[in-house]
Amino acid sequence: MMHTCTVKVLKVSYYCREIIRIEEIIRRSKCMENLLITEKINDSFALLTVSGSINSYTYHEFERKVYDLIKEHSIVLDLSRVTNLSSSGLGILMAASEDGAELGHTIYIMNPSEVVNLAIASTGFAEAFPIIHSFDEIK
Repeated sequence: MMHTCTVKVLKVSYYCREIIRIEEIIRRSKCMENLLITEKINDSFALLTVSGSINSYTYHEFERKVYDLIKEHSIVLDLSRVTNLSSSGLGILMAASEDGAELGHTIYIMNPSEVVNLAIASTGFAEAFPIIHSFDEIK
């Protein structure tokens, strides 16, 4: 009789662990929105069009592209389709902006989404990034 009770407890424990594992997968998938970045380069600047969430799960690709491009070009970041901009993303923008300034390059933010505007404004560094609405505004 004791053996049967032990087996039932083990089964319940197994199912509880599986439920917890599934809940963790769901939680992570909600945090890990896809990030899509397209890149176009011309003689004057590099254009990165960014869609999705820039957060602690997705910022690595964003960081790599921005840091690689700022060495050679000014960058226009079309952030009109960004749904989240975490402190990781803001940190990349700040550091890359400083690196670019040393090389004579600028990061322009084009048509920022409301989320991006709020994130930048909350830092107090809104003046650090030229906000543009068309390519004609690039200096």
